[in-house]
Amino acid sequence: MSFINTYIGTPLGWIMWLCYRLVGSYGIAILLFTLLSKVILLPLSIVVQKNSIKMIRLQPEINRITASHYGDKDTITDETMALYKREKYSPLLGMVPMIIQIVLVLGLINVIYNPMQHLLRVDPAVCDTFVSATATLLGVDELGSGAQLKVLEAMRDPANFDYFMGLASQLPGVDIAEIIAQAQQVDMWFLGINLSAVPPLINTTVLGLVPLFSCLSTLLLCWAQNRDNVLQKEQSFWSRWGVALFTVAFSTYFTYLVPAGVGVYWIASNLLALLNL
Repeated sequence: MSFINTYIGTPLGWIMWLCYRLVGSYGIAILLFTLLSKVILLPLSIVVQKNSIKMIRLQPEINRITASHYGDKDTITDETMALYKREKYSPLLGMVPMIIQIVLVLGLINVIYNPMQHLLRVDPAVCDTFVSATATLLGVDELGSGAQLKVLEAMRDPANFDYFMGLASQLPGVDIAEIIAQAQQVDMWFLGINLSAVPPLINTTVLGLVPLFSCLSTLLLCWAQNRDNVLQKEQSFWSRWGVALFTVAFSTYFTYLVPAGVGVYWIASNLLALLNL
C-alpha cells in the first residue's frame, strides 16, 4: 500500500487537491477529476480506436495466412507478427486504457481513504500521529484502512478539540488548530451520499443507489461498446456478452468494497466514456 500511496496516490492527490480547491465540494471535485482524466486520456483513446480499425482491415490477410499454413502454428505466428510489424499494429495497445483505469481507481481509493494527506496536505508522519491518537481516543488498537477518515470525524467533534491540541508536544512546529479548522471544513457529503462510507449489501438509503447506478452505467457502456466498437462487433454474441456480464457483475461487487466516492467516480467515468464512443 505504501507503493500505491507514494507513486499513485500522491500525484493523483495533488490533482484532487487542485480540483477541491477550485470547486470547494468533494463530490464535484471527484466529477471534475473524472472529466480531467478523460480529457487527458482522449488522445490515447483515439490511438486505440485507430488501432482497432486497423485490426479489422488486417483480418482478411490474417485469415489468408492461417489458411495457407494450416496446422503450422509457428509459421502462422511468425507471418502474423511480421504483418503486425509491417502495418504497425500493436495487439497489446488495447489493454493500455484498462491498465490506466486500474491505476486511476487504485489511486483514487488511496486519495479518498487518506484525505488529511491529500486534501489537507498534512505531512504523512503527522497524519500517523493523529491516527494513533485517535485510536487511543476511541479505545481501539488500530483504525483500519479508513483511519484518516475516522480522524477527520473525531476532529469535527468540538469535544475533542482540547484532546488533539494536547498533541502539541509530540508535533512541534505543527499548527494543530489550523489542521482541526481545515478538517472541520471538509464535507464528505454529496447529493445526500456520504462519499467516505462503504455501501452495505442491504441498504434502503440513498447510499445504496451507488452500487445500483454503477451496475446500470456499466451495463449501458457495455451495450454501447458491443454495438459500436469495431473489434467487439466482430466477436460472437456469447463472447461479447459473456465479458460484458462479468464486467457488470465485477463493477457492482467492487462498489460494495470501497467508499462511495470511488463508486461516484466509476459511474461518472462510464457515462463520460459513452460520449467517446
